[in-house]
Amino acid sequence: MRALISYLQSVLDDEHAGADQFCPLSEDYYEKYRQQAQTSIGGIDPRIATDRVLFAAAKEVYDLCDDIRTVRWTKINRVAINLLKDGTTSIPENLIPSERDYLESVLMIRVKKEGGTGS
Repeated sequence: MRALISYLQSVLDDEHAGADQFCPLSEDYYEKYRQQAQTSIGGIDPRIATDRVLFAAAKEVYDLCDDIRTVRWTKINRVAINLLKDGTTSIPENLIPSERDYLESVLMIRVKKEGGTGS
């Protein structure tokens, strides 16, 4: 669990550091890592100190996944605003499909707003 926490913290730090860059993540990172945390605490006993430590580690994984998603979507929304107002058409690298789909739909809206066909 410590290795996963370290990895997620590194991703979060990198996401914060790169205002216009995105870390490469698997499409299902959010669900996958939260599921790993959930699995690790199955059958724990809160009366046992080591189980409480394990639960705290699982909570940290959950929190880091939430923080990564929040930072990424904040950056995605900033990119979307720039796509609408600046006329930019470049979509950043290392997006997961839902993020890319969102930005592509923003581009289509802009094209339609500008009187284009969108195709």
